[in-house]
Amino acid sequence: MHRALQAHGWTSKFLVEHPQRMLEDYEFEQVVIPSYQGCLRGDGWWGGDGSSNLCTAVVDAVFEEAPDLVVHDVVVHDAVYAAAARCGIRQVLIARPRADVSDVGAWVVRHAPAVDTVFQLGEPSLRDVRGGVIIRGTDDVLRTPEATGLWTDEPRPRIVVSPGGGGHRGTGEFLTAALEALARTGTLGTATVQLILGPYLRESLRVPVGGPPLTVVPYVDAKTDLLRGTDLFIGLGGYNTVQEVAARGVAAVLVSARRAVDDQDGRLRRFFEQTEQVQLSSAAPAELAAAIQRALAARPTAVPAGAGPDGAAQIAGYLSTQYAGTPTGRSEYERGASTFLGRRFVVDERVLVPRRKTELLARTAIGAVTERPGSTVVEIGTGSGAVICSLAAECGDAAEYAATDISADALEVARLNAKALGVDRRIDFRQSDLLDGVDRVPDILVANLPYLSSETSLPPEVRAEPRVAVIDATAGLLPALFRQLRARDRRPATALFEFDPERIPELTAAAHDIFDGENMTTTVHRDEKGLARVVQLTWA
Repeated sequence: MHRALQAHGWTSKFLVEHPQRMLEDYEFEQVVIPSYQGCLRGDGWWGGDGSSNLCTAVVDAVFEEAPDLVVHDVVVHDAVYAAAARCGIRQVLIARPRADVSDVGAWVVRHAPAVDTVFQLGEPSLRDVRGGVIIRGTDDVLRTPEATGLWTDEPRPRIVVSPGGGGHRGTGEFLTAALEALARTGTLGTATVQLILGPYLRESLRVPVGGPPLTVVPYVDAKTDLLRGTDLFIGLGGYNTVQEVAARGVAAVLVSARRAVDDQDGRLRRFFEQTEQVQLSSAAPAELAAAIQRALAARPTAVPAGAGPDGAAQIAGYLSTQYAGTPTGRSEYERGASTFLGRRFVVDERVLVPRRKTELLARTAIGAVTERPGSTVVEIGTGSGAVICSLAAECGDAAEYAATDISADALEVARLNAKALGVDRRIDFRQSDLLDGVDRVPDILVANLPYLSSETSLPPEVRAEPRVAVIDATAGLLPALFRQLRARDRRPATALFEFDPERIPELTAAAHDIFDGENMTTTVHRDEKGLARVVQLTWA
């Protein structure tokens, strides 16, 4: 997956529970985050000895680099999810079939609603939307075989025994059973066995007397192809193992590992129940021995050159088109929802999709309400209602809220969002051109009005958004709002405006010109990339 993303110009960092030798082999950057009881969302079975406070501190330090995207692999770590939601970072989940989750869309809506898209591995024709979450099926992800194998000129049959997954808990018992099964099989002749332990094996195992010659290999690096030149593979049926055996046509005996994170029984039956060359077995030595004999006796299966799924390339291709750079509307309109300050908002073609960059405006407004409890707040040009609804949800009864928009369609969407967040009774929505429908100047004025002057440089997905929410051809909306405000007999304590970073000096100059002679100060707030994004006007 990492290499597929690299092909599209992405760089990535792995957040892991413990150091991964595979990542070291590929020289990929990794950061260890401590696990703790309940650290996975919706999964009470997971636990660890780490401190939740330490974990949060490590994750927060990583997120200071302002990543563009978080990809959850199979599970959703609570601290990572919470930090991404708090920072407004897009999140997706790569999901495998799980025995404990029958409907991944419903699971995400319940436990991780800030996740935008779920990639369901192994179901390439699946396309669905559940509760605003896009479900996209892809082919399975298959590691690319490397040129290096284990074998040189050893006698045949050549047998590899490996637990997969680096040798996690419970694999000592499996390895002992596999070796005993090989000792019970009297028809192996000149067989040679390589036993792969894995870097994390901490359990003991017994080597029976009378088995075939055995070489114990503590660790095989990730670039070594275990199946190249192998006549029989005996292993636990983990995700990667199943994919590689299925694609390569190698004789194998596979045992379902006891894991909640994968539906290994289901996957093994789906791939191999009708295949004699791959035998499914329990970990009982007698049953394993019989399965070994059947697998070796089966006729080899030819595999076409280049066969195998390409799910990693499919996911990376989708991410590169839908998630690269500033989030825009195409995928959100398809999903019918967008995430803003960790909350889900309904969006459709009637409104502009809330941008992560606008969260600075909302956070600054929340700070203004906090400093001035009991204020009246009005948002001009509310659109989907993301900013005013976030204010009402965060600040509650600390203020009175109203919002205007010239578009009746946009106000309908904003009211839907307010109701969904339980703040509809707190916000007075009005159809109005700028301040025309506002009777009294509020204490805090907030606006994110259209400020792009032309459609010629817009990407196609932005052109699909409402023109009235994107384009201000004459660059006159905010100066017009300033002049309306100048005509009133009262000034707000604070007015906050998002604007084009390259034209911030133009906006501040217009404000000082229109409000010339007034006791007004100007503050410019910058985003995490250092760009001037929000102008704050304050009257004494």
